[in-house]
Parts: sequence; structure tokens; C-alpha cells
Amino acid sequence: MTDTTYATGPSLSLHIELSKQDELYDLHTHLMGMGNADFWINTILLNETILPTNKHFEDDVIRKRLGPLIWDKNSNAFYGREHVATVVYNLREDPNGPTYIPGSVHKAIFDELHIQELGREMDHLGISFKEDFSYDVVLKREDLKKAFSLSNSNSDVVQVIPEERLGVYEQTESYRSPFKHWIIFNARKQKMEIVCGMTVEELRKLIDDESAMEHIYNPVQRDARAHIINAFSMCNDDGTLPRSIDYHSFRGQFTPEFYPRHFALKDSLYEQRLDLLALLLQHVLQRYQTCSPPVTYCEFSVGVGDLSKPWIFDIFSSFPSQSDISKSEERSHPICSTSFGKLIQEFPWLKPKFAHCVTYRFLAGFNRQCINLTDVDKNDAANSNPANNNLANNDLDDNEIKQYKQEEAIQLLAKAPQEAIHRMLSEIVKSKKRESSTRFESLEKELKKLDDIEKKYANFYHWVVGLDLCGDELGYPYCPFVSTKFIEHVNKVRNANDGNPNYGLRIHGGENVAAVNSTLPGYHLFVSYMYIVVLSIQYLQQELKHGIRICHGVAFDIILNYKEEKENQSQRKSSVLVAEMKRILKKILKTIPLEVNITSNYYLLGQSVRRGNGKKTHSLKTFFDFGIPIVLSTDNDGIWPIYQCILKHVGHHSVAAEFCRAIYSGIIINEGNLGNMIKNSKTYCFDKELGTLRKTDMKKKEPEEEFQIPMVVLHPKLISYIMKTFYKVAPVNGNNPFYEYCKARNGESTDDKYELSDEKCISLAPVALAITYLTHSEWAQLNSCKLEYDIMFANSQNNQSKNFETVRKECKNIYNKFMEGNVINLTADHDMTITEDGNSFTSVKFMSIPPSSEISTLKQIAEKVTQSESKVSIIFGFCSTLDIKETVKYL
Repeated sequence: MTDTTYATGPSLSLHIELSKQDELYDLHTHLMGMGNADFWINTILLNETILPTNKHFEDDVIRKRLGPLIWDKNSNAFYGREHVATVVYNLREDPNGPTYIPGSVHKAIFDELHIQELGREMDHLGISFKEDFSYDVVLKREDLKKAFSLSNSNSDVVQVIPEERLGVYEQTESYRSPFKHWIIFNARKQKMEIVCGMTVEELRKLIDDESAMEHIYNPVQRDARAHIINAFSMCNDDGTLPRSIDYHSFRGQFTPEFYPRHFALKDSLYEQRLDLLALLLQHVLQRYQTCSPPVTYCEFSVGVGDLSKPWIFDIFSSFPSQSDISKSEERSHPICSTSFGKLIQEFPWLKPKFAHCVTYRFLAGFNRQCINLTDVDKNDAANSNPANNNLANNDLDDNEIKQYKQEEAIQLLAKAPQEAIHRMLSEIVKSKKRESSTRFESLEKELKKLDDIEKKYANFYHWVVGLDLCGDELGYPYCPFVSTKFIEHVNKVRNANDGNPNYGLRIHGGENVAAVNSTLPGYHLFVSYMYIVVLSIQYLQQELKHGIRICHGVAFDIILNYKEEKENQSQRKSSVLVAEMKRILKKILKTIPLEVNITSNYYLLGQSVRRGNGKKTHSLKTFFDFGIPIVLSTDNDGIWPIYQCILKHVGHHSVAAEFCRAIYSGIIINEGNLGNMIKNSKTYCFDKELGTLRKTDMKKKEPEEEFQIPMVVLHPKLISYIMKTFYKVAPVNGNNPFYEYCKARNGESTDDKYELSDEKCISLAPVALAITYLTHSEWAQLNSCKLEYDIMFANSQNNQSKNFETVRKECKNIYNKFMEGNVINLTADHDMTITEDGNSFTSVKFMSIPPSSEISTLKQIAEKVTQSESKVSIIFGFCSTLDIKETVKYL
């Protein structure tokens, strides 16, 4: 039972209630974010038993036990340790290798190493396998650069700074750089490669491997140790717990302070020693089951690139829980022993019969920044930039995929929010039509890897229960999960014979966003960002019905409370979008939980997003008031300290410590909040057997309306004119999207008050075409618009055919004003006059109708625009949401 010492007042009863729980779930955590600095440094880096030096590997026993883990693709298992040791030893003696018998296991291992690929570079650097192959882990210079949060791209300059921070110049009588070129076996990629870096043995000398931090009295070594501590956990500069001022250097700095800084050295470690993944996994599971209450279920997010590698998945699936083992025979695909499981005895620090009660599953993580926001062909981009030469192949790592630079992505949202919105809407439109994506193609290729590995492991989707969209949000609200291939993938796994109906999607959203003050012009950056996020989630709920979770989501509080802001908001189009988002969120979040991570958010997010202050780090009141399900999780409990609650209760670490902190700080204020949060984690987990929310449970809770793309309403008389014109001049079976758009919205009413003169219709038709193309992103191609323009006005007696560029430019300007300009009484009105040779060509009035207004049908819009006192013709009503049931007869 949990110790409730030091709990007083109203929180005491909540602590007692927490102590009565039998179990907790952790639905949001990243495996590589687990294990604190003490684990990575004292348990691994400073331990010569786990990481022997190259000198130790002269011993045959150690060489056989801890040499490279090489995967046999044919048998889908690791090669025998003795065979690998023989081949690597021979390689150091003879780089060309002895004459292995074709078809022998030694020949197969030798071929797997692809030695010939290194020949030219080895000659250039003057290195050899005999002198420069390292069994000891090499901490790569590039990874140290990230770990020290350095941005300079010049390798020589980068090397100097780690040397200075690690005290190389002060700790040696004559300068000798610990950096050199080494040949290593990259077990993560299953290939030999040449890297520049320092061995762990060299690092130990610099950070005093014989003393605990508090007993290091040499200031140079103490500083060096502090820098390494900060490469694993977010601390003060001296390696101690952060001060209040330190948080300011973390917050809003997801890149690079959080990632990649606190993950880079872990990459160097486990990509050369895969057994460290097993050690990490056992360490985390042990911590979970020693919590009070214990954590009995968790979902680890792991990059799809790693999860789809058979040799890594084999290790991940080597430690089934007692519950998994007991139920195995009941399944059509029982849990089998793994190849790595047969090797565990080679690693004394691993427990060969690790009995634990934690059922763990995986989510395949997709990096949200690996998308195409440009219209440049991927292969052209790769050819123009040698750094991207892996783009055209199928073995893409997240950081090798062409990315839109973050600053450029932010500026797109700031300067052209309508364009950013349309880029996302175009992908939703393609998905609705079941067409292929153009912006998410790279991530779709990563998705295919999951299906490829599932062919080798029948129980793959027993372990992998969903997908996770992760990475730095700032500038990247776009959600690849809306694409047809992702939706088809989810449905395929759910509907398979032995499928998982709870297989789901987690979307990191509303975390690291620019919460600009609503009185500032940059407010529309925040609004357009969140609008894209909300539309994506709304569409996914329409398509999948259930199995969606939002990670963090704290910025939704700003949307749901926007009318209660103390700032004096200017009336702008942004306010209209916020009103619409609030309406949508109040509906869809009834059955989409928010995964709140209070320690994570306290470290990474400022108060402008968290809406917390002092002791109370968050404000979840709005979410509770709206009945939005909340799940409490840890996120990355090794990077920030969740090893003990503030009241120092026994057994309060990990999830238990998060609940204790939420109670102590007043975030959880009653037993109802506490009970619901614990229940929600069980209801919304993605495991096939443990998750309790099914599609049938959602029938009464589905949104009443389908996802709708913002519409442009045309005057009925104008539609009639356009249809007659096309019928005369365009091929019946021609590809004319604008004509099809007008046809779909042709109303039967020809009431006199809607009539326009034929002359006015002729003048307004070009504007109708241009503005409709601008606001319907699937028709955004300039050539397509020009083609229809030419068809429509080829036989025109006027000069419209000569004014395409003028009309389109003016319409674009007017639309930009709708997205960025101020509005009057929540409706935006703009007049536009196109002139030719100094004379008025046509005059048009544009009107934006917000969803919060009483105008909800096309008929009302038509009445509104025709009743205007404007002297120019009113033909357009922009409306982001219509009451579809009431409007359909007018469309």
C-alpha cells in the first residue's frame, strides 16, 4: 500500500484512494526516453563488464560472448556466436578474408558484412581492420555534437568543442585527441561502417570512471561528467537537478534541447550493442512492477525504422509478461521463443528467466517532419543535394528523408496560413477519393515495412498495437495518418481474421506550438496550426470511428476557452476559425482522450501553453468540465526525474509519481477526476484483449455531421449560366472539375430575387472560376484552372480570355485578406474591382460567413448577400461550416 505520509487536507483522501488501486497503465512513453543518467552512465558507460575495452576483447571468451550480433536473413535468427567471432577475428588478420567454402556459414557471415564497400574509404583514411576495428563502443563525433547541442556543421570545429568540454586540453600533459576514425559493426543497420569518434574507454578517463559524481574533486573532470549527465537527463549545467532558471532554456526548445540532444549517445551505444536494448527493457519493466500501485500495462513508442527491423523486433519481443505466457496457447499465433532469448545467457547482466507482470506493447513512431511540403520531385531533391542520396532507396531512416526546414515550415504558417491549410486539405480530399498522397509518400513507404515484417512474424500485431505521430510539432501540424494508405492499414489490421479491433492511432498534437497572444498579428500562425490539427483529427474520427488518442493536447485548452481570454481580441478571420474549432472539439473530444504528461509538459512547455502557475503546473479544469477523457502518463521518465514524488512516498515513481504530483498540485481535485483518469487508461488502450472501447460502443457518440471542407457559395443564377456555357463548349466526358463542382451545387430555385442579368453573369463567371480554384485545394493546379478558363471563354464576345492572370491575381489577394485581415462583426466583407484599360471590367463583393452566426443554410446566405446595400454584385459567400441536412436541397 502507498505511504501517505505528509499528505494533508483534501489531498489526503485522494492519496488514500490512489493507494487502493490494484494497478495503473502507462499509455504514453517512449522507450528510448527511459532510463535516467544514472542508468546510462553508472550502469552502462562506466561498467567494464558490460562494455569491455578493446584490450579485453583479446580474450577468446569475451570475443565470442560479446562480439557483433549479426542477423541471418535466411533463417530469421542471429548467427551463432562462435561463428561470428571466428569471421571477425579472421577479418582483422586478413581483410580479404580466407577462402571460405561457398555455402558455409562463415562465407554467409562474411558476405553479410559487405566489406568491399569500405575499401576505397579505408585506403583514403589509411586505416585497416587489424589496427582500427573496434569492439569497444565508439561514441560518434556526430552524436557527441548533438549531445552537446552544437549546431556548427564543420566537423573540425565541432570536434574542438567536445574536446574542450571534456577537458582534453587540461587533462593531458601533451595534447592527444581522443577522436579518430574507427571501423565498427553497426548492428542496428547490420553493416560495417567507418565512423569518427572516441571509444568509451577514452571517455571513462575524462570523466573519472572510479568515483561517484559527489566524490569527483577535480573541477575539469567534474565538468566533463556534468556534460555527459546532461546528454541523458535534463539537468542544471553542473549535472544536478535543474533550477527554476534552467527550465527557461528547456521550454520551447524541443529541438535541439530535448531531441536529439538526449537521445544521440543512446544511438551510439545501442546501434553497436543491441543487447543494451534488452537491458533497458528489463530495467524499465522492473521499475514499473515496483511502483505502488504497480504498472501492469504500457505502450512504448519506438521509431518505425527500428521496429520493422527483424533483429530489433526479435529482441523487443523476448520478454513476454506472465499474463502473455499464460494466454499464449489460447491464441491462433502463440508467443514463440525468440532468437535473442536463446542468447541471453551470454549476457550475465540480463535475467534469462525474467518473470514480470507488465504487459507491454509497441506503437510504431512516424516522424512528422518527414513530409514533402514542396512540389519538388523527391529524386530531383536527392540529386541536387548529396546529403539526401538515400532518398531514392527503400531503406530510409527518419533523419535521411527530405525535410522542409523547420523555419521555412513556420514561415509558411505565419505568412501564408491559407496555403498551409490547403496543403493539408488537399491530402484529406485525396483520401476521401481514395487517391494516393503526394506529401506523405515517404512515410507511406515506412508504413509498408510493417506489413513486410508481419509476413515473417505471425504475431507481429500482437506486439504492435498502433501508430504514433511524433517529433517536434513546431511548424508541422500536418497529419500523414489521413492518407488512404494509413487508413487502409488500420482497417486491415482491425478486420483481419485474428485482428485487433482496438488497433489505433496516437497523434502528438497541441504540445510544442506557438501560443501567440491574440492581440498580435502573429496570432493567425497559432490558429492556422491548430485548425489543421483539428480538421485532421475530425476526419480521422469520421473514417475510423474509434481508436484515436491525442498526446498532450494542452493547447486545446486555449481553443476551448478563447472567449474567456482576458486579452482584447481583435475581430479577425482567425476568431472565426477558433469558433469553428471550439465547436468541433466539443464534439469529437467526447471519445478521443488526451494523454497529459505533467512533468514532461513542465519541462518543455511555457505557461502560455500550459496555462499553469506556481504549484499548479497545469489547468485541466476545462477538459474536465467538457467531459473530455484524460489519461495521465510519463512520456520520457528517464530524461526528467520521475523517480520519486515530491512527498517522497515509498514506491511513488513513474506513473504513481505523476498521479501524486497531480493530486498534490491541485490538478486532480476530487475522486471523480482520479477515478476517471485511471479508468480511461484502461478504456482507451490499444491492446486487443485489455482495451474496452469497441466500435459498437461508439454508435451513439459519433459526430452528427461528416467532415466538410470550407465551401464557396455561388449565386444560383451564375451557376446556371456556367452550366449552360460548359454544356455548349466543353466535351461531355471532359475533365472539368469546376463544371462538376457547379453541377453538384445546382439549385432548382430561380426566385426573382436571385436573378442576375446575362451581362453580369458573363462578367462574374471568370471570378467565380478563379476563386473556386483558389479555395478548393484539390483544384489548386494553375494549369488545370487555365485550361477550364480557356474552354469556358473561348467563344466569349468579351475579353475575359485575355484577363486570366489579372482575374486570378485579384482573387488570390482577396482570399488572402479573408485569411489574414480583420473582420467586421464576425463577417468579412471585401469589394474587388478588376479594371481593363482604365475601365471597370467587373466588380464583385465577397462575404465570409462564420460558423457561429445564425446563418446556417445556403438559402440564408443567398438572402444575406442579395440584401446587401453594396452597389456591386454579390456572388460569393465563404462558409466553413453549413448545416448539411438543411442545405442539401439548395446544393
